[in-house]
Amino acid sequence: MVENSALSTDWVIHQVPPDIWRHVFDLIHPKLHPFMYKDVNDIIRLSHVCSSWRDIVTNAPELWTCIDVIIDLQIPYYVKPGVELLSLTLRNARDMPLIMSLLVLEAGSSEHLKFDSIVKSTKLFFQAAKRAKHLELALSEDFPFEQVEAEIQAVPLLQSLSINLPYSERGIVENLSNTWKDSPFLRSLELQGSGLHLQSIDEFQTLHFPFRQLTSLNIGCHLHIDEFCRLVSLTPFLTSLTSSAVRDPEDSGDVEPVELLQLKELTLQGGYRLRISPEPTTRLLPYIVSPSLMALRLVDDYAWSSRSFNTFLQKSSPRLEHLVLDIANLDEDKKIDCLRSLPFLRTLNFRGAAIISPIRSVFCAAMKEWDASTREFVLCPRLEKLSIDYSDLNDTTSTIFPDMLEDRWQRSLAAGQMFKLELTTHRDLDLDGGPELASPISRILILKESGMDVQVKLDERGVRSSDWW
Repeated sequence: MVENSALSTDWVIHQVPPDIWRHVFDLIHPKLHPFMYKDVNDIIRLSHVCSSWRDIVTNAPELWTCIDVIIDLQIPYYVKPGVELLSLTLRNARDMPLIMSLLVLEAGSSEHLKFDSIVKSTKLFFQAAKRAKHLELALSEDFPFEQVEAEIQAVPLLQSLSINLPYSERGIVENLSNTWKDSPFLRSLELQGSGLHLQSIDEFQTLHFPFRQLTSLNIGCHLHIDEFCRLVSLTPFLTSLTSSAVRDPEDSGDVEPVELLQLKELTLQGGYRLRISPEPTTRLLPYIVSPSLMALRLVDDYAWSSRSFNTFLQKSSPRLEHLVLDIANLDEDKKIDCLRSLPFLRTLNFRGAAIISPIRSVFCAAMKEWDASTREFVLCPRLEKLSIDYSDLNDTTSTIFPDMLEDRWQRSLAAGQMFKLELTTHRDLDLDGGPELASPISRILILKESGMDVQVKLDERGVRSSDWW
């Protein structure tokens, strides 16, 4: 008799415990769309793999909580998902809080917005929005609010709200005002688009937007300095503020600085890569008084304003511990002068989108300078982490940079402190040797083998906010 010790596939599948199936499912599902919108069709496709996964999909309402509706007005127009699939998604989510977004792509005729399928999906979206904890709305100028007015109700679970205002917002703020009428948990607001100005800011206030509840504000549109200060003055309890470049900060007239006494994190986003605004974001700093600030990110910026930065330090006296300097045309002397005024800095990040002046010998020498009387480094004595791009190294044959790293690491180690390097490259370096492995990298890897905490990462997508600290 022929002996066959192999088990049949069916037997193996049937004997796999449900928790193992769920673990495998959870490994595959997030990889389908790691960025942007989740596609509910992917969940449905996974339910057809086997009966075990069908049971998982059917009995896991948390898989159905992302509701993303897209209306495209280009010919042929479409709404995605359709009414039936949207209804199925909402039923399967049961009573779970929802993460919802409604995006109207404006190319084409706004008359299509009145088509029956679009109106039905939009009504269903706003009916379900009462369960939303995160709500993102990007609507067109001619959005037919008269068709869905009854469905726009209070969102009592709302925690974060994102609104994209078109150039001519035509009452969008007023029509959406019911969404924040009774939202005691709302803490985060994001404002995008070109329709934000003094009049719309005043309209938000007139319609009782709960600005004083906010702890996080993201301004994604380019405001004038008076508009920026007017908006931010309404949010005195912010702990996190992100803003795009502000126009005309040098021509401020009688604009008074805004006090944000609880602000911990400030991100100022320039437009260097997209050539949007020539104004350095640092010129906005004198208009913000934030003595509790611990983290400052200056991202994708054109230039550095030492006067504005020093004015900010004098007015706020913050104890900065984390700094991102993603600024073009920032030479070594300016870097050093900036860092001399930040003795409590723990993390320093030069990574980003702007073409940053490379790290040269003057900067490395300043970073190595040691004060024998205090037994501390003169520059950034408490620095624990340095993050740079490989392209920031000016001379790939020099050992000046790794020499500085080794000196700081050895002295930090002797003092019982940590010091680590995060090095990001946009090309795949041969870390096992060969002609691609330039001298600084080889020395850095030797330091890593000796015990220094070194992370070398390939990053093809550019800097991400989660990598800043």
